[in-house]
Amino acid sequence: KTKDDAIEMKEEGWIEAYTKGAIYRQMQEYSRKAATAESRLEELHKRCVHHDDHLRIIDGWWRQLLEELEVVAEPTLSGNAPTTDPPYLSAIGFKDLSEFQSHLSDKGKTIKTKAESLLSRIASQRGSLSPDAASLEAKVNNLLAAQKEYMLKLDRLNTEKDQLSEQLNTATLRYFKAEKKLDR
Repeated sequence: KTKDDAIEMKEEGWIEAYTKGAIYRQMQEYSRKAATAESRLEELHKRCVHHDDHLRIIDGWWRQLLEELEVVAEPTLSGNAPTTDPPYLSAIGFKDLSEFQSHLSDKGKTIKTKAESLLSRIASQRGSLSPDAASLEAKVNNLLAAQKEYMLKLDRLNTEKDQLSEQLNTATLRYFKAEKKLDR
């Protein structure tokens, strides 16, 4: 009987070792899948931030175009109600998104050429500007463009801050749950 018990113990040990190995391999597979999922999530998050920036720029670009039309048309068209929005910008200077800006400028050329005749007629009625006024207007436009850029960056940073705050709250909750389980 002791010989049979020894054989059974060897078989049980082999089965147990095989089961542990299978469980370990499965855990490693889950770890690989989790690492892959995390890397894909990071990539998607970066893309999301990039696309959010593009949407902010597009929104700013459209507002800029409409505000430029309003400012040029305002002195000649007295029927317009005054707006409380900040003045227009002539450019949005994102250095890292120059390729996207060139794409926007290509798309904007169509709209600008159609509006050019209207703007030239309104501008001719506006009168000629002195060189000092033109240089001051250019400086103001550049400063307003920088202000708009900072406002867009601030919006992005606020969004990121909210996301990080939410992640902190989630991590804190997980920490407290783990601590509670450890105390048991």
